[in-house]
Amino acid sequence: YGTFIAALNGLVNSLIRPYVLKECVSLLSVPLEDSNLSIIGLWWTSLLVVCLLEAWTSCQSMTILCDGAFTTFIVLASRMLCLKSLRVVPSEKSRELTSLFGNDVMQAFQRAR
Repeated sequence: YGTFIAALNGLVNSLIRPYVLKECVSLLSVPLEDSNLSIIGLWWTSLLVVCLLEAWTSCQSMTILCDGAFTTFIVLASRMLCLKSLRVVPSEKSRELTSLFGNDVMQAFQRAR
């Protein structure tokens, strides 16, 4: 789903919007007649729709990338924490945070900062 949204964003951004914008600008140089009015309105409406689609896909792809990636990291880290906490042998040293999280999670957190 996220790949489709990002690909659609790239397609709209690099191909569709420049073409529609070029057509709208070229229609500005044509004399205004009644027969051209519906075509001009159609092109300007399509430019509005393309700009809204580009903004929506850009926002959605950033949301999927940022929120989805961090949520997935939190889910995996909490699962790892739960699995490691079930394997810890009860003692005073085992109740420390580094013992529960394990060195691998703590090192990944330090690298991410």
